[in-house]
Amino acid sequence: MAEIAVETLEIDSPDTVTFDQAVFAGIDRSQAARLLSRIVQAVGKRNYPPRRERLDRATARLFEDPNRGKSGKSQDFTLSECRLALRQGPNDRRLRWIVRPENGRKSLGKTGQPLFPAVFFACGTQGTTHLD
Repeated sequence: MAEIAVETLEIDSPDTVTFDQAVFAGIDRSQAARLLSRIVQAVGKRNYPPRRERLDRATARLFEDPNRGKSGKSQDFTLSECRLALRQGPNDRRLRWIVRPENGRKSLGKTGQPLFPAVFFACGTQGTTHLD
């Protein structure tokens, strides 16, 4: 999953993660759900994943074909103290999902789970892979 995350995600700031809608829709759904869960845990500074039914609905929504390429507030939704917003890139016009903390949520003092756990950066014996 780490390899997919590195290839798919753009970390704009500690509180903002962006990913291309078409690229994300090309990922296996179960892996996409795991990745989305990790994203909202990191951005929302939560220590536990979203509820399964909410995560499944959110993942399905990310896989939907947006209304004729439209972006904007009508596509926005929230999940685990995060706002997911579909916006068109200014330079390349591609549709991107932007994940930010939900407005009005206080995250002071919260640490949550990191997007990439330290184990992904650990050096081990040759042949050990951290990209599962």
